[in-house]
Amino acid sequence: MLSSLTEQTFTTDILRNPNNAVILQRWQALELPDAWLVAGCLFQTVWNGISNQTPDTDIKDYDIFILVSPTHN
Repeated sequence: MLSSLTEQTFTTDILRNPNNAVILQRWQALELPDAWLVAGCLFQTVWNGISNQTPDTDIKDYDIFILVSPTHN
């Protein structure tokens, strides 16, 4: 049930998707100062768990949002 979703359960749920897990395992190697794994790869993974689908069902892409400072060189 969504009302019982906590930060810990969310993290556990998204790591059930092997693609999310690999991306996050390699996150440090990207060396991006302010970047986030976002969008459907997270939401859909949780939804797939709720609806008894495999974790990566219907996920078409994995988005990384990067914030770049105007003074970034």
